[in-house]
Amino acid sequence: MKKTFTFIALLMFCMALFAGGSNEQSSDIPASVSLSDKSEVTVAVTQNLVSLDVGTTPSGASLAVFDMIYDYLVDSDHNGNLMPQLATSWEVSEDNLTWTFHLREGVKFHNGEDFTSDDVVFTFERMQENPSKYPLYSANNFSLIVSVDAIDDYTVTFTTSEPFGALLTSLSGMAIIPADTVRELGDAFFTEGYCYGTGPWKFEEWIDGQYISFTRNDEYWAGQTSNVDRLVMRFITESSSIVAGLISGTIDATGRVPSDMLSQFDGHPEIILDTVDTSQILIIGLQCGDYSPFHDENVRKAFSYAIDRQLLCDAIMGGGKASNSIMSEGTLGYDANVKMPYDPELAKQLLSESDYNGEPITLYVNTAVVQGEEIMLAVCDMVNSVGFNCNIQMVEQAYINEVRVSGDYDAYVVTASFTGGDPYGYLNQRVLSDSHHHNYADPEINDYITLSNRETDQTQRNEYLKSAVGLMSEHCAPQIALFCYEYNTAIRDGVEGIEYSPEGLYYFDDVYIDK
Repeated sequence: MKKTFTFIALLMFCMALFAGGSNEQSSDIPASVSLSDKSEVTVAVTQNLVSLDVGTTPSGASLAVFDMIYDYLVDSDHNGNLMPQLATSWEVSEDNLTWTFHLREGVKFHNGEDFTSDDVVFTFERMQENPSKYPLYSANNFSLIVSVDAIDDYTVTFTTSEPFGALLTSLSGMAIIPADTVRELGDAFFTEGYCYGTGPWKFEEWIDGQYISFTRNDEYWAGQTSNVDRLVMRFITESSSIVAGLISGTIDATGRVPSDMLSQFDGHPEIILDTVDTSQILIIGLQCGDYSPFHDENVRKAFSYAIDRQLLCDAIMGGGKASNSIMSEGTLGYDANVKMPYDPELAKQLLSESDYNGEPITLYVNTAVVQGEEIMLAVCDMVNSVGFNCNIQMVEQAYINEVRVSGDYDAYVVTASFTGGDPYGYLNQRVLSDSHHHNYADPEINDYITLSNRETDQTQRNEYLKSAVGLMSEHCAPQIALFCYEYNTAIRDGVEGIEYSPEGLYYFDDVYIDK
């Protein structure tokens, strides 16, 4: 359903909430029960799963799920550091074209199948042999890989067409699956709920739109530290329902509490609140095809200049950091000298000089975006005040994915994260390969991204990436950024080991109960 709202009314509403939030919801709900006999933990996430296939475009929810079930050749601490996981060590040839990985022995999948180099080769060949089905991995994250070869059961080589500076970062995002079982079952391995991995938790059940559950893997090769028998990840898009569940005891943790709801935990010391500064960024992807208003650079700039990003952070989010570019601070390619100005008068002038004639523009907003409706209603009022005719439509993640595959959109709104602080996957997928069909191609931007892909010196890579990102900001295409999130987490006292990373993602595989 399309909705409109005046920004002045929204601003007054938000500021009233910050001045003194209502505590009515919590007053009639009993405090949670003791954790002393608890063996199950339930966490709430705001984003539904779209698929269990490890090759699908990842979301925050799917990354958390894959981290529970599977392992990777290389692990990330989500602070830019990479370390061995299923690969114990590796070396690269003098020409930087051949990477040799030595694999961990004695590791088993959940069905008892031994982990070997065959599983690694199969995992990557499956992506590369199905480029239309798995565009993110086959065409983007691993586009420079020529072959993956098993030297013996526990040695595998990756051969690249050119030096590949982000190979290790890319490997930290590709879950390894059991070759023999997936060869036998095909897609049913994922669609019928087999999903055997080598990770610390075993897949139990997925009810689409409701929850996914896991049981503890007591045979985990790295050692199991959790005392939780079962973990349930519930998909709840309504923040008030999450807050009510935390207070009543049916939910134990979440990483997405709107600032205007924090006061509802007054009088509930069993809920521990915290704030996490993140590099997760809210972006608007623009359709720049010839048939779209955003084909005109003046229209794109007018749209961007009309948005008061700092006001969105202060009046609606109650925190966060206004963005100056598509890259977040701490990420390769970030440049503090790049500006993303707020100038509504210039926006009006640019729009008057453009070919825009008041055509309706619809922003598709992912329902999983925290306070996405309030944010984008405010954005609509801001851009409409300079002459646009903009409205929003709230849609599920699956619908966002569909319109991006087809290119049938004016603009869409999602969050973006950069794995390990490296934008390689993001820029290759969304800009160089244009897998989200923005229909925007700037040869200079693409050349800088390509140079960064080939460069192994991280200092030089950073310079190439800064050049690409600077041009994207200058032309306001094919995406513009709004702000980096500051997330409010809420965890029941005694539930430990849950990680909310600087990337704005959540990880539950180390959860335990301090009894």
